[in-house]
Amino acid sequence: MAPSTGQREQAESLKAAGNSLFSKGKYGAAADLYTEGITLDPSYAVLYVNRALCYKKSSRWEQVAKDAQTALSLSRDLMKAHYLLGMAQRELGCQLPEAISHLSKALEQAREKGDSIKDEIWRELARAKYQQWQQDSQARSVAAAALRQQLQSVLQSQQSQGGVAGAAAAAVGSDQFGGLQSSLEQQQQQQQAAMQQWEELLQRTAHLDSR
Repeated sequence: MAPSTGQREQAESLKAAGNSLFSKGKYGAAADLYTEGITLDPSYAVLYVNRALCYKKSSRWEQVAKDAQTALSLSRDLMKAHYLLGMAQRELGCQLPEAISHLSKALEQAREKGDSIKDEIWRELARAKYQQWQQDSQARSVAAAALRQQLQSVLQSQQSQGGVAGAAAAAVGSDQFGGLQSSLEQQQQQQQAAMQQWEELLQRTAHLDSR
């Protein structure tokens, strides 16, 4: 049921009072007022965003994610809701592709509006992408190690066969293994280069943080 005009006005007053407390660093008290406003008007999306900002201050990431998701269910174009949800998902270490998607949407909207928060969103997006790269890199390393172990096992089996046929098979296997090893070394070099690029990127974000 839609809130009455009086309920929306009361929710607006509670939001204004909560904003005042937030600006003074009284995040818990501000969150309580936003909660009162939500009780009066559960359809007021901005109140969920504001309360999520309070939870962010105390690193309550599950609550941040929940409020941001609720806000987006009420209004899909809330820049800060996309930003907060993406940040919470990254902090929780889950759904990184979705986190990157939300942060990318928030950054696009912030740039369109010329909002100064765009630098903060960009830094968070860089961290999320780096975290995703680390996970992907680890998965590739595990897969490569398993393949290397498998080829080593094949080579040992071939060499144990003895005779000309076994020697020929081992030679072929050895060439294949050498090619794999070269490929793995190249992959490691690429990963190291990518790591250096990410470290330089994070250093630049740290510089922005200190401005």
